[in-house]
Amino acid sequence: MLDIKLNTETWDLEIPIDDLVILDGSDETIQHIRQRLQHFQAEWFLDLEAGVPWLQEILGKVQTIQIVEVILKDAIQSSPGVKTLDAFSIDETAGERTISVTFAVTLDNGVSLNEILEFSL
Repeated sequence: MLDIKLNTETWDLEIPIDDLVILDGSDETIQHIRQRLQHFQAEWFLDLEAGVPWLQEILGKVQTIQIVEVILKDAIQSSPGVKTLDAFSIDETAGERTISVTFAVTLDNGVSLNEILEFSL
């Protein structure tokens, strides 16, 4: 599979020299995981079940961190190209409304990746 590279801060198309940048392999899989984790459920009118249930299950609810972990782990593990989720942790910053998700995955091609994603909620 191939994907168009997006700027990780603005999520706009990355066009450095008047041309699109195409991703494949590990970079494509990490970008796809980031997109999945930032996609709110019911946000896309063609598939209301797609996305992470941030509003329905996580934000504004009194949830244990274990429930949030299960939801986010499922989103990572079900991403195309991910063979196994090898490590996972969440660090929440009280008062700042941010969480850091650290995970390690093994891809279908055998490559292992470690990633830290920070989300402002």
